[in-house]
Amino acid sequence: MSDGNELANFASSSAGKIFELSKQCLMAHSARAVETYVAKQYNLGNYPIKIHIRDGYAAKAQSFAKAIISVEWCSIFIDSSLGKERQRRAIAHELGHVILAFEKRKESGRLERASDRLSEDGCGIFEEELCALHHRFNSDPNHRHEVLFPSLADHRLAS
Repeated sequence: MSDGNELANFASSSAGKIFELSKQCLMAHSARAVETYVAKQYNLGNYPIKIHIRDGYAAKAQSFAKAIISVEWCSIFIDSSLGKERQRRAIAHELGHVILAFEKRKESGRLERASDRLSEDGCGIFEEELCALHHRFNSDPNHRHEVLFPSLADHRLAS
């Protein structure tokens, strides 16, 4: 960058690109929260699980989403042809499977992604509750101060 204007243009353009990409990162905050929860709850120490959300595979498996889970990482594959809400709900369901897999590991010593009826029902409840909590939080005007940037009221991008 040869001058301040070039750097400012680069910074502004990069922020716009990151913002657009962030709108596509479905349930990213919840995925990071599950990483943190699993690391603390199941004593993973300095090597927490890393959750990646990717398009593909799920549709081939005739599923809305599918999680492949290991101790170090988890890939949640989603069917991107679904609407955004269905994608978020499917990701929430799979995040339930991640937590359940580590809970079962604590009991049996093996990391397994269970897909029996009881596990599916539990992950369905997890999905419903997590999505309802997000919905209530984001719908409540009293929480606006937690998601907005009041310090930007005078910023050139404020509307």
